[in-house]
Amino acid sequence: MVVKTNRGIYEVTSVDIICEKRVPFNGQVVRLVQKANNIADASALKFNLSVSVLDLPYAEDSIFVGNLGNAVLQETVDSIAQTGYTDLTKWEFQKEQTYPNKCVFDDGASAPYICGGTIGMLNPFVSEDIYDDFDNENEDDLSKFEDEQLREVLRELGDYTFLQLGQMTREELETEYNRLEVEQ
Repeated sequence: MVVKTNRGIYEVTSVDIICEKRVPFNGQVVRLVQKANNIADASALKFNLSVSVLDLPYAEDSIFVGNLGNAVLQETVDSIAQTGYTDLTKWEFQKEQTYPNKCVFDDGASAPYICGGTIGMLNPFVSEDIYDDFDNENEDDLSKFEDEQLREVLRELGDYTFLQLGQMTREELETEYNRLEVEQ
């Protein structure tokens, strides 16, 4: 299978059909995302690339395309099943974002968004505001963030595996976050 993007043509080992929802909870909007049990409920696709692609902005081994209307998603899946190919250049995407929480999600009424697959699937139960909180002026005060929130941000900013992040103590997480902030 292959997928064509504006940056090139990539070999794909598999395509995951994803269900993504945003739901209000406790005064915030929570993003839920996982492999779909039923294609009728799906709104995103995760293209698993055969090799990690360094020329993509997110240096990932997969591409996550979200906010797809279900009819468009099913048409794309059918095309892949019949031809082993899909062309993402035919879609007008939202402005490229690092995190899916920055993208418009309205079940495909507006343009789809694209991001790194691992980023697209990261900790689905974390609030949309988490990344915005890290961008605030008071970023030196990391005490208000849980360890999982720091791990998620470090995964995006640095070259860490989930295992490495999971084994870090709170002190190590804060040290790495501060080190990466200085480098950027």
